Amino acid sequence: MRRASRFVRLAIAIIFSASFIVQQKLYNFYLSDVSEKHQREHENVAPAVATVDDASFTEFVSNPVTLLNREIGSITRLCRQYGKSCLLPTGSEKETGIGNVNDNGSKNTNNINSPMPIRGRSWITNNHDAFQGYAILLYYSSRNTQSMGVLGMESKSRWKRLDVNLNFGVHPCQSLHSPSIFVNDEERKLYMYVHGHGCRFSKKISQPTLLFESDDGVNWNFQPKHSAHLTDTDPSPYLFNELFYLSVPVILEEYGQRFYYAIAKTQENSVERTVLVRSASLIGPFEIGPVLGRGLRHVDLYVPPLSTSSNQTHQTPNGMIYVFFTLVGDSPERILLGTIDTSWTTKWKLWKLMPGPRILQPEYAFEHGNAVVAPSAPGVEKGKTHQLRDPRFLPNEINHDIHGVLAGKLFYSVQGEQGLAMARLSVDLSRYHQGSIAYRHFENVAPDIYNSSSLRVDVKRSRIRKQEKTLITGIGRSGTMFMCTFFQKIDIQVSHDNDKDCGPYPGPDGAVSWYDAFYTGRRYDRVLHLVRDPLKTIASRMKRKHTRKWLVKHLSPYEKVTSINDMIFAIKHWVRRNSFVERHASWRVQAEMFYSEPLAVWELCMAAGFTNRCPDLTIIRAAMDQMPSNTNTWYNASEASRRPLTWDFLELKVGPENEKYVAIAKTMARNYGYSQYANVTLVEYDCEYKVHSGNRFEDWDCSLKQ
Repeated sequence: MRRASRFVRLAIAIIFSASFIVQQKLYNFYLSDVSEKHQREHENVAPAVATVDDASFTEFVSNPVTLLNREIGSITRLCRQYGKSCLLPTGSEKETGIGNVNDNGSKNTNNINSPMPIRGRSWITNNHDAFQGYAILLYYSSRNTQSMGVLGMESKSRWKRLDVNLNFGVHPCQSLHSPSIFVNDEERKLYMYVHGHGCRFSKKISQPTLLFESDDGVNWNFQPKHSAHLTDTDPSPYLFNELFYLSVPVILEEYGQRFYYAIAKTQENSVERTVLVRSASLIGPFEIGPVLGRGLRHVDLYVPPLSTSSNQTHQTPNGMIYVFFTLVGDSPERILLGTIDTSWTTKWKLWKLMPGPRILQPEYAFEHGNAVVAPSAPGVEKGKTHQLRDPRFLPNEINHDIHGVLAGKLFYSVQGEQGLAMARLSVDLSRYHQGSIAYRHFENVAPDIYNSSSLRVDVKRSRIRKQEKTLITGIGRSGTMFMCTFFQKIDIQVSHDNDKDCGPYPGPDGAVSWYDAFYTGRRYDRVLHLVRDPLKTIASRMKRKHTRKWLVKHLSPYEKVTSINDMIFAIKHWVRRNSFVERHASWRVQAEMFYSEPLAVWELCMAAGFTNRCPDLTIIRAAMDQMPSNTNTWYNASEASRRPLTWDFLELKVGPENEKYVAIAKTMARNYGYSQYANVTLVEYDCEYKVHSGNRFEDWDCSLKQ
């Protein structure tokens, strides 16, 4: 009996143990599932929203592309398997990538960079069997293996590494890197521009630019510089001896003559200058033109065909070159889009690179490998970095800007130089040019605003001025003193609103002055808009005590001073001045971003037209670190007035008659990108001159729409 009881107790214990083990495993499985879900949420990996078939890419949720806080398009990363297979190639052969670090973080053998896509042509595929059946061929280079390879994309978006050995024949370099390929359908030829390492006949610079030709994409023939182009100072056979990373040339027709434009980098120091070059022939010689900027790493160019749409609202500016690039020193390094407006002047050596939207930054594990965010460095990256590099844009075959949309695939390198990835990009060019930055063209500025602004009246003459002047303006207490002091540090000679703070007013390069938001007797070639959080600006203005005489002197006749109440004046001042400047400024920057983000400083410097004088991000970051945090900050108010200002308190103090200015300020702050006001109620409003007769403009004011 006792023995039976013992067996019963033992059986019960075994059952309870087994039950506990099962529960524990279920709990661990639950934790694992929750952990995996949490990790996906932490990495912002969105669920797939569409799958065509087993061999097609799925899509992450599209991210908006914005310019000055206006949505102008979208970009969608293309991956497989819930975002776990985003590196190329991705196919049924269970390959996850060909870079050093795959999607799952495992090691591979090859560094990979510089994706170069071209569409398959019958005259290419017919000449080499290995390329048959592939809609897109993607060339790339590897620094570790000192070689190049090719991926192929079939019609169902299935990528495969092609078993071809590119043959470059006899040439004077030990290895070739970073291919840029121009497809010439007229001649049925491919032109590849590469830079070489360990090259002969190159004593001064170790990475000259070489040109190769091919009719099948596999066998390439070195094309030495034509003997007619050799000189005593440069007898080398290279296309360029002192320039490298030449982009794919784009074609522009000028007065019936065809020119090929490309961008290359100089090699005089670690952070190179980027220059525009031009030639009447793909084989050169190329004439070196203007310096477009400093610190650009890799660049790709795109020129849309002229629009054939009958709808004039979709017409894009003629002669616009779109520039995809990244910047050395960015943190994190991300893909940017800029423009070169060739219609501004026929003198190509005066063309400038202007900033545009920030297209893509590393957000997912396959793009950054969980590496620490840090400023990028020039040169080769041998390990994982929180960076995107090497953008290459391949336009859609059908769309081709017929309806004013820049649409296609964007290829790029991830984790520095550890893999390749692909995204779908779509940008509405009418929103780009007629919405966000419409006032880069003066003809888009309303006549009454143009005539009462500080923009230069003689536009044609200003286009060829050797020394252009730029006005950065907004309202007082937005950081104008800080900005002029900073620009002096990087050798940009802009003044403040007087002759004392930052030199003579205006300076040789212009001014950072809120006085000149309206015309005061001084003219500038371009106007940029400086904004600051309205609550902080209004609070700061209230702490500065000024007499009514001073206010009238600097605000009349355009902005009427109807009250000496500091708070009422401050809210009206913020709304009126900013609403006027935004109607003719060609760029806008938040003061808070200018204080903290080197990229925002670089963008403002480029938008101001200083281009070749704008330092790289490394120099900008060092100058920012040297700036005092209390530039032009002082108080002449009681402690009570220093408390943080709120919208509710502002509405209470200004009274019912002026509540409209608070509502308008909230909407403007939201439009300027202040995300902390995302939940404010938006209103519709109009701003105009209340007195407008001939050339007489008085009392700029805003009111709510009924």
